Amino acid sequence: MRRYWISIVLSAFIIVGLGTYYVYGAVVDFPGYKISKVSGDVNEGSKISVQGNFANGGRYQLLIATAEGSDYPNRRSAYSQFFSGTRPWMNDQADIRQILNDHRSFMRSKGNINSFYKDDEWIIYADAVFNNAFGVKSEIVLSIDTLNQTSGVVKHYETIVEDPMDYSQIFVEDVQLIGEQIHMFIGQHSKTNQNKGNSNSSKVEYHDYVVDMNSGALMNNISLALGDNTKDNVELFDRSIMNTIYSAPSDHAILIVYDEQKRVNDYMGIIDEHLYSYAYKTGVLTDLSDTMLKAGIDDIGDIRLDGHILTILNYEEDFIKLSRYNIDTEKVTNEDISLSAQQLGAEKIIMGTTKNNKLYILFYKNDIPKVAVLDATNGAILYTGEVVYEGEASESKWTMNTEGRLYMQIAD
Repeated sequence: MRRYWISIVLSAFIIVGLGTYYVYGAVVDFPGYKISKVSGDVNEGSKISVQGNFANGGRYQLLIATAEGSDYPNRRSAYSQFFSGTRPWMNDQADIRQILNDHRSFMRSKGNINSFYKDDEWIIYADAVFNNAFGVKSEIVLSIDTLNQTSGVVKHYETIVEDPMDYSQIFVEDVQLIGEQIHMFIGQHSKTNQNKGNSNSSKVEYHDYVVDMNSGALMNNISLALGDNTKDNVELFDRSIMNTIYSAPSDHAILIVYDEQKRVNDYMGIIDEHLYSYAYKTGVLTDLSDTMLKAGIDDIGDIRLDGHILTILNYEEDFIKLSRYNIDTEKVTNEDISLSAQQLGAEKIIMGTTKNNKLYILFYKNDIPKVAVLDATNGAILYTGEVVYEGEASESKWTMNTEGRLYMQIAD
């Protein structure tokens, strides 16, 4: 009898979901918007989506505009959201989405986008779990799956790393294949009372676990020491900057460590910050702060990694500046790209981002969101576009709310 009740409940859910979709769509008018080319190559704007709140009277709706048209996430029915597929964060990444489409069987139960590696021959998924069950010696389990794209052969390994540290959390930051060695770059939070008597503080360590891809044997465990946690009244904070394309091969991992004054009356000030490069091939950790300063880069701003090139982006409402730094040569690769809002024809620059040697800029003028695509190597403007209403302008009662509610995303 129980199985029949499950079928009845599921059928009711589908009927209600479909009904909600059609009734909601019929009652609420959703005008169409799209990103329209103003100048340049229309293909350069095909990967951009602009997200913002559009208002009609007292109502607000999240709208996502692309060159193809518009989408209202809130309009989607419960049915479509429930059955549209799991792991939407993976579908947002073109490289991961391609692996999903080409190798569905291999991708089953794999959900961490930082755990993927892909080149012309291999696809690798490597994840880690901390096992500290009561009465069991604490250990980290490295779970690795490899797929040879030529032969179709899949192999699975589980490698045990015994570790006495009391970790509260571990997370995979990056996976790389160097020769026949799989490198798993993992951040590990451990409880510690060494930080000047603060028993609730958390210490972060990074480890490069090196595994033989043929046998699954652990070949090396390289621990990285970052910053100085012995300073008075100072706490360390860190974040990793991995490759822009999650699964792409890379020789480096990038880490930023901040020395921050301990919180006093809700105030926390940055005392110092360091930018580190870790080389997988050599196991050497290098502090890039001084070399970048000598190269003329005094503000690390928003950093992205493309292979061995660091892009450093700084922007305010009235200007945007891009620098490119070669990790291997320790030199800037070209002159800085610097533009004012006036040069862009903008009232206000909202944001910028870089990807695949392109600089993407979101700005607005006269309450109209606009976008520009520049060649990040020389500053040439490749494309400009704007979000426009699809229909007669006099028919649209909808207006863009531009105050801190705009966002741009690059699909590929």
